[in-house]
Amino acid sequence: AIARFRVHPFPALVIGALILGLWSGAPADLVLKSFRVGFGETLANVGVLLALGAMFGALLASSGGAEQVSSALLRVGGIRMVPWTMCAVSMILGLPLFFEAGVVLMMPIILSVGTRLAQDPRGLKGNAYILAGLPVFAGISVLHALVPPHPGPMVAIDALKADLGTTLVLGLMISLPIAVVAGPLYTLWIAPRSSAKPPVDLVGQLTQTDARYRPPGLGVTVFTIVCPILLMLGKAAADLVLPAGGLARRSFDFIGNPMIALLLAVVLSVLTFGF
Repeated sequence: AIARFRVHPFPALVIGALILGLWSGAPADLVLKSFRVGFGETLANVGVLLALGAMFGALLASSGGAEQVSSALLRVGGIRMVPWTMCAVSMILGLPLFFEAGVVLMMPIILSVGTRLAQDPRGLKGNAYILAGLPVFAGISVLHALVPPHPGPMVAIDALKADLGTTLVLGLMISLPIAVVAGPLYTLWIAPRSSAKPPVDLVGQLTQTDARYRPPGLGVTVFTIVCPILLMLGKAAADLVLPAGGLARRSFDFIGNPMIALLLAVVLSVLTFGF
């Protein structure tokens, strides 16, 4: 429905879910109840993250922080190395972050780098936003699928009674070549053959800075971005070394929850990025 008939994803998914439920033979009232419960849980888990991430992204962009990070990335590797530097940054950030949280935190940087590349396309081969964005999605997707403490690998470890440390090492070893092929290499091939044009209002929202104020320094900006990542990483480390049920373990589990970590990051960004 989405690809062939250009139906909007939301009604297409709703209709697909309802048809699947009825086709399975479940009573209509149970299908509707399952849909409401599933929709509510998904909204609670992902919707809150997206809302907090949108706040964080707006503060990061309007303060000029995203511009600082994008400038630093372009200085480090230059225009030709953008797919490689973006993939590397996304893999570093994606180690403790769930996929959706990584996307939310990286989106202002993706759009800022993409916009700058589009404005100055010298030496650029392909669509600017694909060159800036696709390696990011590849990097965090690979880590989310293969490396603990992400949920998929943790479920597999528990089911197979595998060793966590060995799985972590092997996951990282496998992730690097996959991310290189699916990220920078594929991006450099597909970018000249495809196009991407993000909504103008979204680009404006996440890249437009307020010229009345001095942007935060690069160090402060990076610290603020990394703060929720450190909280989530702390939770992952606590789950490995601290006994279950203890006060320290419960504290880390609370503040390292993606929703709480992003909430604290939003509060911190109000102070570091400016009121």
